Amino acid sequence: MSTPLSSATSYCSPAQCLTFHDARQIGDLCSDTGTRLSPTDLLTDGNLAAALSAASGEVEAACLVGGKYTPTDLQALTGVSAVFLQRLVSDIAMWFLLTRRDSAAKITELYRSTQEKLHRLRLGEMIFGLLDQANAGLPKDQFVSQADIDQLNLNTTIARRFFGVRGKERRLAP
Repeated sequence: MSTPLSSATSYCSPAQCLTFHDARQIGDLCSDTGTRLSPTDLLTDGNLAAALSAASGEVEAACLVGGKYTPTDLQALTGVSAVFLQRLVSDIAMWFLLTRRDSAAKITELYRSTQEKLHRLRLGEMIFGLLDQANAGLPKDQFVSQADIDQLNLNTTIARRFFGVRGKERRLAP
């Protein structure tokens, strides 16, 4: 049995979502009675919370690929990276709310852009502002010394007499 690896909460709160999208439109999309929900009602609305949770799950599905991020990494984001994550989640949630109201909703530019960002995060072309991920793409120089080569006990070491003296090697006494 596998161990679950997921955040217990959404990466974007309803209040944060309302800073990115019009509360009137979200109020209309979340209402099942035809009466627009107020911004205060949206803070505790189950439909908005479910959309934000589903959107957070979609972000995790993209970001956890290949161990690039963990839920703890995403929760630890600060500054503009945290705001970028919140915007990404709120944009996906908005699409979920649109399709909840109208299952034939056309794919919008917002949805295309969000999916492109998720794709680039999955591939590592975009990253969140975490030092380990930023350093992961940097090449590291590693030099191999003659002692390291000798420890490998390669054929050239075992049968040294057959291969002759190499460039910087000293001649060993017979």
